[in-house]
Amino acid sequence: MQAPSRAVFQWVQELLAETGTSLSDLDCIAFGAGPGSFTGVRVAVAVAQGLGYARGLPLCPVSTLAALAAGALRNSGADAAACCLDARLGEVYFGTYRRDPAQGVVALADDVLLKPEDVRLADEGSFLAVGAGWATYPQITARFQSRILGCVADCLPSAADVARLARPRFFRGSLVSSAAARPNYLRERVASPREAD
Repeated sequence: MQAPSRAVFQWVQELLAETGTSLSDLDCIAFGAGPGSFTGVRVAVAVAQGLGYARGLPLCPVSTLAALAAGALRNSGADAAACCLDARLGEVYFGTYRRDPAQGVVALADDVLLKPEDVRLADEGSFLAVGAGWATYPQITARFQSRILGCVADCLPSAADVARLARPRFFRGSLVSSAAARPNYLRERVASPREAD
């Protein structure tokens, strides 16, 4: 069985071959910076750093929740999305975004890590509820039922949406070096405290 790290770089090579592109054709490397699964976010950052170092390319970090919002909004008539992912340990990753013709989406507030009961929406407007967190914690949906246009709980962030969001950021110069790339975990604690014996 192939090591996962080797498989990732093989997939990169296959994608480049499929599109008739080489690493030397790229201007930057976009990556999903989180929040999300610790392992997934670490792998995304490490692969982006490795490719960036190898080719001397800048990196463009993109929020996982922004990519989630962009994909859902592109396929709907809604103007804003409230993205909610299960962060485990009784918490959610939450972010709100509105459609923007120039940037794809713009954040209405910073992405946050919250207890479900602490989730808040902006004072005005309606939102498309996006992400598995809405299904995991239906009490959030119940609280905001009058402001939810619909729910797309099975939506996942895609690499294509990360790339779409990175394009205008690249032209604005919103880039980082490989050395400066950091995952956006939103949480430092990864396990529940051990119960006393």
